[in-house]
Order: sequence, then C-alpha cells, then structure tokens
Amino acid sequence: MRLNVQITRYADGRRTFLVYEDTDRMNRGILGRGWTLPDAVEEFITEYNRWAFADDDNATPITREQVSLRRPVTVYLKDRAVS
Repeated sequence: MRLNVQITRYADGRRTFLVYEDTDRMNRGILGRGWTLPDAVEEFITEYNRWAFADDDNATPITREQVSLRRPVTVYLKDRAVS
C-alpha cells in the first residue's frame, strides 16, 4: 500500500505529518497524523485495521512492512502557529 504524505510547516518552525491512502479514504477518516512521520504512519495503520475489522469479518490487517510512502508534499503556513 502506498501512502500520500503531507507535511505542514508552521511559522514557529514546527511541522506536522498527515498520511492517507487516497482522497476517498481520507474523507472516511482513515488517515494518520503526528508530529513525526513514524507516528503518523502508525496511526494510519491502526485506523485502517480498525476500519477493516469493523467492515469485514475476515479482514487482513496491514503492517508497517506493507506500507510505502509517496514523495511528500509540503504545505507552508507562514502566518499561523500551532498552539
């Protein structure tokens, strides 16, 4: 599974990571957020597996080894800081 990566850089120097499979799944709430990329990926895997088991009796969980990342997209927020 290849995940999209969005990095948001804030004016105060902090950055957050958002990972998702595609727009359709992102709209369903299956995404991962974190202050580090590994945390965001781990949250995505947890949410994906939770959704898969809720939707299917024979769900196959995914692991970190089955996930690869696309080239990240960076969003700059110059006039806003994370509080």
